Amino acid sequence: MIRRLFLLSLLALAGCHHDLSPQDINVSGMIPALDFTMTDVRTGAQVTAADFTGKVTLLYFGYSFCTDACPRTLSSIADVVKEMNGKAAAVRVLFVTVDPKRDTLAVLKRYESLFGPGFDALRGTPDQLAALARRYRISY
Repeated sequence: MIRRLFLLSLLALAGCHHDLSPQDINVSGMIPALDFTMTDVRTGAQVTAADFTGKVTLLYFGYSFCTDACPRTLSSIADVVKEMNGKAAAVRVLFVTVDPKRDTLAVLKRYESLFGPGFDALRGTPDQLAALARRYRISY
């Protein structure tokens, strides 16, 4: 029993070593490349992933009738982007509606305007939405 306790203590102390260098985890290649065609609600035009090449792109799935998590999360993202000052122009937040029946172009245009200029609301057909959700393993 004492021997086990001693070994357990040694293992615990080994985890307290401060001279370890920080470990970076490279996640590039683990997330599928951006690939979609949807309607940009601001312009009414079809946009593709290629339209956002060279930008840091955050993809957010939600719906405008969401009363808690969606607006709170999008507001937090907007705050972080604003704090980036000059670098904010390199960031695009793509809000993809998962409720295209209720989220009309007019509804989404108004919703998108609440979060700032770096936000783009996108609306797709049911097939376009399903393909994008499948690509990123999103259920809705």
